[in-house]
Amino acid sequence: ADLFALQDELVPRLLKILPAKVSEAELRRVAHHHTPNLQAYELYQRGQMALLTRQREDNDEARKLFQRAIELDPGFAVAYAALAQTHAADHRNQWTSDAQAALARAWELARTAHQLNPDVRETYWVLAFVHLERGEPRLALDQLEAAVRLYPSYADAYALMGGIHAYLGEPAQTPPLLRTAIRLNPDAGHLYYLILGRAYFAL
Repeated sequence: ADLFALQDELVPRLLKILPAKVSEAELRRVAHHHTPNLQAYELYQRGQMALLTRQREDNDEARKLFQRAIELDPGFAVAYAALAQTHAADHRNQWTSDAQAALARAWELARTAHQLNPDVRETYWVLAFVHLERGEPRLALDQLEAAVRLYPSYADAYALMGGIHAYLGEPAQTPPLLRTAIRLNPDAGHLYYLILGRAYFAL
């Protein structure tokens, strides 16, 4: 449950950085790293906001928004990654009558996201998250280790790696990873500290 909750802490933090009202030029400046289509990016942002509630209805709404974003830009890799998260949420929370189909769809979308743009660090994170849902924590660690090799300042990857090691009964490996994550992102949510505390408790 903590690992799934961590996903909510690790969604892109753009909305905490941008002011409530920004110019189109400012949005385009941020969006151009992912998509040339500003409307697609705005739909993606709205979907991320819906994901934060971790409610079934909002998860469904987020899925619709991500799908619309992808319709506008079929090459929008992070939108595919976010869409994969909605299906992984269905699987974990038993929000569907066919959990295995939801997991298969999450896996398909996560792989598509990575294939579209392997230079986007979020695609490694979502592959790791879906590997966890598939009961493959070691493969999840492989993805996260690849992410930090490419992006050494990717705090979210270190945090999830630490969470996985704690989950695997390897708490001694967790504190260095979480301390790195906290140093890289001091404004991270409480779950960084929760995982770190649990690792110390286990030790």
